[in-house]
Amino acid sequence: MNLTFLPSIQPPPYEEYAKVVIEEGIKVVETAGGPAAGPIIKMYKKAGIFVIHKYVFSILSVSALVVRGGRGDGHDSEGSRRRQGERGGVGGELEQKTV
Repeated sequence: MNLTFLPSIQPPPYEEYAKVVIEEGIKVVETAGGPAAGPIIKMYKKAGIFVIHKYVFSILSVSALVVRGGRGDGHDSEGSRRRQGERGGVGGELEQKTV
């Protein structure tokens, strides 16, 4: 299950979506986006759901964090290309950590 939180004038009913996920007994969810994800992630964690969150800088309490290259989900920002160059390009030496 993936729920992405995007800026919007009229955001979708994220809380209602989250309640359905909890009611259906889904055990693992993937979320993406900014601070709007925080309250939903708290709901998921309280329900015992394992949360994987995709976000550039995450200060949210999640179960796991997905770290992708500069082209993750089609995003290819100048900052990502610059960081890749500093590492010797895509496929360069990366440090892997298990949380």
